[in-house]
Amino acid sequence: MNSNVQARLIATLIIGVLGGIALHAQIVNQIHMTRAQFLFQQGIRYDRLNPSLPVALIGACALALLVIGCYELVVIAIMKAQSIGTKSHREQGG
Repeated sequence: MNSNVQARLIATLIIGVLGGIALHAQIVNQIHMTRAQFLFQQGIRYDRLNPSLPVALIGACALALLVIGCYELVVIAIMKAQSIGTKSHREQGG
């Protein structure tokens, strides 16, 4: 398998696991709230996060670019680590 494809698969796995951990932490936090606390928090969230359509579109694009940028940085780091591992393996005569 191509090292680029391997790096992209590993990066997707890492980002997916980190996203799952973050989502789990949020759900665990919400489970331990009473109904009144949960509704109060949702009320604050609704009042604070009710942007207009252009602001929401710009924010969504910025968030997508940030996630894609982080994904590409993880891919680059994995490819560098793979190339270093391959070089050391070749130097050892493997």
